[in-house]
Amino acid sequence: EKQVQASLLLATPILAALLVLGPWAVGFLYAKGFEPAATLLSWFVWAIFCNLIGWPFGFWVVARRSKRTVAAFQSLFGVATLVLALALVPIWGVRGAAIAYFGGSVAYLLLLLAVTRRFTGSWLGGETAAWAAAAGLLLGACATQVMTAPGFALVGLASAACLAIYLRAMRGQGGER
Repeated sequence: EKQVQASLLLATPILAALLVLGPWAVGFLYAKGFEPAATLLSWFVWAIFCNLIGWPFGFWVVARRSKRTVAAFQSLFGVATLVLALALVPIWGVRGAAIAYFGGSVAYLLLLLAVTRRFTGSWLGGETAAWAAAAGLLLGACATQVMTAPGFALVGLASAACLAIYLRAMRGQGGER
């Protein structure tokens, strides 16, 4: 679970910034014709958020079980994303593909959590669940504040909070890496 916490600690400020600065970031990183992609960015950010929680459990399954199990999970993620895309693209176009990727990521996370529960007898720990909930709430707030002063403040708050948690953790370890 420390890997999940580390992933959230490192990625939350970046994901928050992508949500708030989405239109600017797309314009900065890509050519003028890509501005419509900014509306899709939030779906990809939420998919990455789910993956940040799920991937460490995938590595745990590789270490404890077989690579075949993880290959099966990855295949199910691909199939879920494809099936969702086939259902959603005709309705919502390219936005449907972004939503499908998010849906596949949610399915992948839930499957990994269920398998981890089956193998270990426990769910996500309380502290890690609280970190994920706090990060999710912060990202949700950021998603409602695209290109606004409160959104910029939230990104600053996320960055400061993550830095403070990191420094506290490093002090607790005596500065060891």
